[in-house]
Amino acid sequence: MTAHTGLAGLRGDAALEPASSTPKWAGVAWALLILNTLGSTGAKTVLPLPRSVSQLVTMGSLMTAFVIALVLNKHLRIWPSAYLLLLTLLLLTSIMSSADLQEGAGALFRCFRLTVFVSTLWLLTRWWDGGFSFVRYHYGHRGRNGNYSERELDEQLRRLKRLARKADLFVYFNNDWCGYAVKNATYLRQHW
Repeated sequence: MTAHTGLAGLRGDAALEPASSTPKWAGVAWALLILNTLGSTGAKTVLPLPRSVSQLVTMGSLMTAFVIALVLNKHLRIWPSAYLLLLTLLLLTSIMSSADLQEGAGALFRCFRLTVFVSTLWLLTRWWDGGFSFVRYHYGHRGRNGNYSERELDEQLRRLKRLARKADLFVYFNNDWCGYAVKNATYLRQHW
């Protein structure tokens, strides 16, 4: 991942390799979700397919994507997403409006498919990386007037390198008395 040390535009990329990238099977699951959305009643396709075959392919791709997402995300970890929260609220209102069966069993089946689709999206949120971490340093205790001593910075450097294996970092020094923030950020950057 990358680390950024910063105050007033002081930034730099660390020479660390990414801890993890998108799992290849997650890409397969996304492709299957796209395939799921392509089939619909009356849709004209490049190859004329009977309706039953089209439904089998789309439903099969949805369920396969869901199983792949479950296998990839064994611990059911999710990453917060406002978009998926809104989709989940839409799903809940769809279920409530279909529960009285005025539209028939087909409405419940469509709700089931939407439930599987949204669940797969939740399972495929970027849980495999740590995302972004913001680390703020305000006041060094071993230096003078809030300045961090080299020993303190070396201790923090070890901690930050461990964090950088899991997430992108932005390191910010707010101990700006006498320009210590720039000095401390530069020290970290030079010793990264």
